[in-house]
Amino acid sequence: MEKILFVDQLTIEEKETKKHVLSNVTFDVKNNSCLGIFGPSGSGKTTLLTTIMQICHPSLQTTGEIRYVTNTGIEQIIQTKDETNKKIKLSYDFSFIPQNAIEAFDPIEKMGKQLEETFIENQLDKVQAKQRISTLLKKMELPESILTKYPLDKVQAKQRISTLLKKMELPESILTKYPFQLSGGTLQRCAIGLAIEMRTKVIIADEPTSSLDSLNKKKIVDLFFELKKNNQTTILIATHDIEILDFLSDEVLVMVDGKKVEQKETNPLDENDQTYLGAIRKKNRKISAPFWRLKNEKMARS
Repeated sequence: MEKILFVDQLTIEEKETKKHVLSNVTFDVKNNSCLGIFGPSGSGKTTLLTTIMQICHPSLQTTGEIRYVTNTGIEQIIQTKDETNKKIKLSYDFSFIPQNAIEAFDPIEKMGKQLEETFIENQLDKVQAKQRISTLLKKMELPESILTKYPLDKVQAKQRISTLLKKMELPESILTKYPFQLSGGTLQRCAIGLAIEMRTKVIIADEPTSSLDSLNKKKIVDLFFELKKNNQTTILIATHDIEILDFLSDEVLVMVDGKKVEQKETNPLDENDQTYLGAIRKKNRKISAPFWRLKNEKMARS
């Protein structure tokens, strides 16, 4: 399988204290796969994802290289060894789901306006659209008559918003409300739906289900699974939930104290797994065993 994202010797430190947040992290991501990023709080998961998206805190100094390959096979540099490449526009190929969704929305703008502007402003401009579409049509041997209008207009943006609301099972009434009038779970579903409907090649998600209840969490994980399976989307997801990793991810990158501990294929059925992840699974089974034993005894008596 071809690889789409490369991170090479990424090191991040605080400018004032020189304390390392990430230390020589190197990994790659396969195209149309899901890479789970697992580790305790403070291990550097969020810093890693925000650095890839070029939105890490300005108090941090970054060295190392980050590269990705576009749909047309062109390699783009996100981060050189010494500085971030600010000329590149990642929103054409990447979408980001933050851990705290309220930080992603403007508090003084209604949700409907924000969603509409996001869809319109982050689409390909006409020149880039024509270049990408021309390459795609040649590869697929398709006629130019199938071309649609770029960039999105307001009507198309509203169609995308309607689709977003249906997928997330959200009422249209949220479009007339401000972010502070909505719950954390609702805002998180808006952020997730927005990332999915942007239809980018890569989705980067930082603890996307942390503020959701069990029912909505399952629905979101199922959406990610279908997205990866049917739409050829690459997903990077950071989470503490090992069950989500086992269900969704093809590989898992384990981080502890800002360092890469391991990167391996997901195999939750391996009883003899001696890795960090295997040890966590064994602990989880020991913790949950008394609950299921008591529940089975109660069912047997009834």
